Amino acid sequence: MVTQATSTQYAAYTAGNGTESDPYVLASNSGTITLESGKYYVLENGATIGTAIINEYNASGSTGGINVNGGHLTIDSDGKGTSVAGKIDMSGQGSSLVLNNDTGKWSYEANLVGEDISAGGDQYYTYPALQNATITNFGSGASMCTNDIPGGFGTSIGIAGSYTDSSTFILKKSDSIIVNPSDSNPHANNAAGYYGVSVTGVGGTYSHPTSTTYFYPQNGGNCIDGCFLPGTHILTRDGEKQVETLVEGDEIAVIENGQTVFRPLAWLGRSHADVAALGFDVDAYPVRIRKDAFGEGAPHRDLLVTSEHCIHIDGKFVPVRMLVNGASILIDRSIAAFDFYHVELEQHGVIVSEGLETESYLDTGNRGTFENSPIRALRPHFAGGFVINGGKSWQRDAGAPLVTDQATVEPIWKAVAARAETLGLSVADNAAETTNDPDIRLVAEDGREIRAVRHTGNTYSFMVPSTVSDVRIVSRTARPSEMIGPFCDDRRDLGVVVGEVVVTNGRDRSVLTDHLSDADISGWQAYEGGVGRWTSGNALLSLGNAGEGLFARMVEVEVLVAGPYHVGDSAQAAVQVA
Repeated sequence: MVTQATSTQYAAYTAGNGTESDPYVLASNSGTITLESGKYYVLENGATIGTAIINEYNASGSTGGINVNGGHLTIDSDGKGTSVAGKIDMSGQGSSLVLNNDTGKWSYEANLVGEDISAGGDQYYTYPALQNATITNFGSGASMCTNDIPGGFGTSIGIAGSYTDSSTFILKKSDSIIVNPSDSNPHANNAAGYYGVSVTGVGGTYSHPTSTTYFYPQNGGNCIDGCFLPGTHILTRDGEKQVETLVEGDEIAVIENGQTVFRPLAWLGRSHADVAALGFDVDAYPVRIRKDAFGEGAPHRDLLVTSEHCIHIDGKFVPVRMLVNGASILIDRSIAAFDFYHVELEQHGVIVSEGLETESYLDTGNRGTFENSPIRALRPHFAGGFVINGGKSWQRDAGAPLVTDQATVEPIWKAVAARAETLGLSVADNAAETTNDPDIRLVAEDGREIRAVRHTGNTYSFMVPSTVSDVRIVSRTARPSEMIGPFCDDRRDLGVVVGEVVVTNGRDRSVLTDHLSDADISGWQAYEGGVGRWTSGNALLSLGNAGEGLFARMVEVEVLVAGPYHVGDSAQAAVQVA
């Protein structure tokens, strides 16, 4: 056993060197231990920290625990008795907690104040290693990631603790777990992957992450928040420097009230994007802003940024993706893999990149997606693919208002497009061939395609074999931002608006209404009320079991809205093609 020699008595460990690849393996301790800031630790193989004191009601009197202190801690619920009792104190900038569960089980959470464990358990379950632990000081700058959430034991996540605004809580689950909305788990979709929760403090010593929502890239796209590509020149007190060479403390030029001031660089985020890994989504490619696109010397060289990056125009921030015109501002499809950087100041502001006023990094919750982030467990393919609805907000913390409404952005787009013409650059039009035919069909689970046997008015009738219980409503799709123009901020993939769905089983006729609700169903866009709901082009429709002795049943789908769609290979609007 090794005890770290320092003026602060840090936790004893049995192996490792404190790095990400070789973390310290913590030794058991019945009291309270303190981790060293920036170091990596793991609690595993039956090791225990703290002392559980359990009475008839709960374990809220447990003592000891772990002061994370800016360290990075992984706790394994490995079925060997690994556990923490008492408090896990998450104070300290950059504190991160990763919870792994290899047991396939939940444990009833004994440490909820006021909960009676003699009653045989309640609805709240937690990781076995945290049954008698309470999270404290889980505030801004701290993060928690839960891996391998088990199914079959409970659907409500309950982790005792006190939380504050801007806490970051990550879930990772498989698609075999059936979950329902609740205060402690507001997400009902059963897809696999990482999900971020904004945890809002409600005071007191315990709270579930209540009234929170899971956040996905807006409108279902694959987005990378505003970043610079390597080689971009950022204006500093010492002149222009390439973004990848910046270091913390460099004085960055910031435009405040029309004047140039200098603010220290607080953090340089770094990560990598692979467009192929993101399904070649248009939002995953970088955007090239041509020299002089916004005016003489603005920018003074071509500038490469990610599609969500904002340009500062007339006192407002506008996402560059909304200004793409195929000429002076274009999607650069020649770059399919790239590094990107965030420039963070203490406060969000207007910085100067290649002579153009753009934004610094605003941490709205995606810091963990960067390769040099301390949140090491949250980086699948392009550093996460998820964004956490937490941290700072555009409404409260932005250096200028963010505008995305068409009424404001379209005139700006037209002005930039007109300037492109004066530069001898031909702005692409949006006159690609379109159709209102949705090419609708049903697809069974085994891949069989079922075409309509009849189309009358708005109703498509399909003969579905009795052995098929679930189908997908498959159709063409289009994004309003492609059909109308990039200055329209609706980037949803829209298939058709489905109204009434009728299933006829012999003499029985039933109307399916699950889709006409707020239910989170695979392949459907959010329900907006009314008599119909948009699909995303591949919508799940559960038909239930067919009657005995039936060879097939009739499924009638009412399509209220369809199209227009781009035809064939022109599925991407011309203005978005480099």
